[in-house]
Amino acid sequence: MAEGSAETPGEAREIFAARYPNSKNLGLITRDAVPAASSGGSTWGQQLVGINVLVSEYVSVIRPRTVLGRIQGYRKVPFEVRYPIATAGVPAAWVEEGGAIAVRAMAFSEGTMQRSKIGGIVVLTDEIVRSFAPDAEALVEQDITAGIVEFSDGQFLDPTHAGSGNVSPASITYDAPSITASGDDADAVASDLKRLLDLITTDMAAPYIIMSRRSATHIASLDNPRWGNITMGPNGGAIWGIPVLTTIEMAKDGESPEGNIIVALDAAELQVADDGAEATVSREASLQMLDNPTGNSVDPTATTVVSLFQTNCIGVMVIRFLRWQMRRAGAVAYIAGVPY
Repeated sequence: MAEGSAETPGEAREIFAARYPNSKNLGLITRDAVPAASSGGSTWGQQLVGINVLVSEYVSVIRPRTVLGRIQGYRKVPFEVRYPIATAGVPAAWVEEGGAIAVRAMAFSEGTMQRSKIGGIVVLTDEIVRSFAPDAEALVEQDITAGIVEFSDGQFLDPTHAGSGNVSPASITYDAPSITASGDDADAVASDLKRLLDLITTDMAAPYIIMSRRSATHIASLDNPRWGNITMGPNGGAIWGIPVLTTIEMAKDGESPEGNIIVALDAAELQVADDGAEATVSREASLQMLDNPTGNSVDPTATTVVSLFQTNCIGVMVIRFLRWQMRRAGAVAYIAGVPY
């Protein structure tokens, strides 16, 4: 917001200092500027590097709100680097005194996490940015954050999302085993969750159950001894000691537009490449003002665009580099047609 309000980098620093005098990042952006730019020393280039910390803090607002940001125990892998996948471990055996220990082979395959990204642009009038009012900031943060959270959660969990080559990964539930909900009373829900967990064939090293807030609230209202000590609510909790995560963007199953899904996941078999996010502000860009733009710089075609300069507007773009994939089958399953 400060960069959008300013005409020069120095003015942006002054605006930020006036607006956030107690910010812990103030020292990163208020150092004196000098003509030569670099990423080290005390140059203005270093201050641009410092501003990245503010972007990282914004990303930290996004991550706790996404399902993936709340999961622990998954395997972190880099983009575009080949990595080994153990497809068969080494079985052990008893050894008699003086006896030889068996030599056994492991089996490996290779994987590569292709780079993919989620992006969004918000266009603001110059008047809103220059007002720099708290409600204007909240509007920008709410709109961009909600867009990224809702889209990434939906793509992560939607059983119908098959992915598209290097553009987007398939959802973790695509082609995963599933069952159909048998009802909404306590006995039916408990039975369905038990059947769901039985579909997971891995060792459940990092188990999670993921559902909508509506589903979690309904389960929390049920009264049945089979639940034991249940701690549930619209923000999640635990069932049988398994953490429950909720999301506002829980996928609907294709057969029933009104039906949610409930997902069981062993996160130890989930691999994620996440390079964080980048934020860019521009007054000079020309944009297709569409939520389904057709523009492509690789294969360009004529299209209608709006000049931000001519309309006195500012564009704020956020891109998050993210990709996921399951390491092996049997680590994720879901209940379809959930009526609650």
